[in-house]
Amino acid sequence: IELFSNQSGEGTQDATIENATSGESFGLEVEFLKNLDFLGSFASQFFLGGNLTLADSELDVDASDPNFELSITNFNRPLSGASDFVVNLQLGFDSHNNKHSGSIAYNTFGERVFLAGINPLPDSFEQPFNSLDLAYQYYATNNLSLKAKVRNILDDEREIEQGNVTIFEQTIGQTLSFDLKYDF
Repeated sequence: IELFSNQSGEGTQDATIENATSGESFGLEVEFLKNLDFLGSFASQFFLGGNLTLADSELDVDASDPNFELSITNFNRPLSGASDFVVNLQLGFDSHNNKHSGSIAYNTFGERVFLAGINPLPDSFEQPFNSLDLAYQYYATNNLSLKAKVRNILDDEREIEQGNVTIFEQTIGQTLSFDLKYDF
């Protein structure tokens, strides 16, 4: 089941869901978590973790299938939403006294099909989004904690391109949040 572009009025984007003939996805994911205690006592409060995913996917559409009514651009392409790679990295901190924790996390992904095109339009692709987030949590008591987060520090934007034209651009913006939690 895939999302395909559909005929619509000028200046609007419409989509329809269709059954493709077949699809497959395969890949490799590697995860790691390493405490930094080998750098000394102070560094033992820190850890480095993350994962890397490398993947390949393929969607096939049988153009002769009478149930398939769209005149699509590519009968063989990657699956929608599937990137060739995904990277997640985190540097974390857990204090020796268990009162403080924090992390800085970076995430990105490779270009991925957003919407399959119909003739004469090419497929549209979501462009890589680079996210850098910072979080800190203070545990004042067993019942009371304070959390602060800053998201999208790099202030990256979401973009979708069709051919060499940006058809959608979204300003995600940076966010700052504070949470105060009390457990009864």
